Amino acid sequence: MTVKEYLMQIWQLDKEIEIKYRELEQLRQSIGIRAMRHDEAVKPGGSSDQVASAAIRIMSMEECLDRKIDKLIDLRQTITEQIDGLESRTFRNVLTCRYVLMLSWDEIAELMEYDVRHCHRIHGRALQVFEKKYMS
Repeated sequence: MTVKEYLMQIWQLDKEIEIKYRELEQLRQSIGIRAMRHDEAVKPGGSSDQVASAAIRIMSMEECLDRKIDKLIDLRQTITEQIDGLESRTFRNVLTCRYVLMLSWDEIAELMEYDVRHCHRIHGRALQVFEKKYMS
């Protein structure tokens, strides 16, 4: 795994969670359930069996989503701590903006008051330092 791939795990997991959340919302809407808490009982019987079955599946999806969110929080904390362990403030800022805050290169350049090309150069050097410190 390259340094970029390692750091991009936050972005990838965040997008996966976003997609799963949309899928869950669409499923809720399609069966007419807006929100359901884990502690609410689903009572099967008669014509509500299909809704009860769907509600159980929704609860299972919610639990899976909760696990993914917990994993994202842990991963974000680990990577943030590693980035914060770099000596250069500039390197820390660029890597945090790119991989934790998931900003575009234009947003990073504007925030840091550099041109985009300079941000790319800083990013390249920061990746090398990160790799040497954590991936060797």
